Amino acid sequence: MTATFISAGEGQPLIFLHGIGSTGRSWQAQVDHFSKDYLCVGLDLPGYGGTPALEDNNFEALSHWLKATLEQNRWENPILVGNSYGGMIIQEFLYFYPDTIKAAVLFGTSPAFGKKDGEWQQNYIRARLEPFEQGKKMADLVPDMLKALTGSNATADGLAAAKEDILRVSEASFCTSVVTLLLFDRRKNLGNINIPTLLLVGSEDRNAPPKMMAKTATYIPNSTFVEMDGLGHIAHIENPAVFNAALEEFLNTVD
Repeated sequence: MTATFISAGEGQPLIFLHGIGSTGRSWQAQVDHFSKDYLCVGLDLPGYGGTPALEDNNFEALSHWLKATLEQNRWENPILVGNSYGGMIIQEFLYFYPDTIKAAVLFGTSPAFGKKDGEWQQNYIRARLEPFEQGKKMADLVPDMLKALTGSNATADGLAAAKEDILRVSEASFCTSVVTLLLFDRRKNLGNINIPTLLLVGSEDRNAPPKMMAKTATYIPNSTFVEMDGLGHIAHIENPAVFNAALEEFLNTVD
């Protein structure tokens, strides 16, 4: 299976994984900024961009897909950066392949989605699937999605870029990924993560609250927690300068 991606630079691979309402192109500002020092890749996950969907879209399959993609492109000993759904894939990957990456950035993500039949989880899924069942398209959801995903310090350019990125996502891929969230739980593996790990979150992230991410960091031995003021769930698009500065500070500590 061939994955699509944006890329620039050379050297140490720095691989970016997006969330469910996004694509690999959402990382353009990071690819542009970090490509002077790294081989930067904004990867389209299965079902996004031109990357074929998986027959069975579950987190174990996604982690094996990621391993195969890294090997196919000879991206050895990479640093992985994952937002939300992408951060969950990294955690799953670390369960199956713990000694194959140099460092990880878990950005606006969580170690579990919670109980499959939990009221909050069911309401979350229902709120995201019902509009499509009513015949709405991604374009109809953009205003509400931007409100839910961004913070008060998002720039005008960032909001425009976020809107453009949401519109690249197909309804089918979005719905498939939303349902897949119900299957995720890697809380018991947090203590086994032994590589440098940054837990990065916007202070106004309502999907992966800072309090939850700070607690998650306490379970990962070699971790750092950083909160970005006034930003939400997609800080890398909202305000690339702030996000890039936080990521760069961490990368400078990775040998």
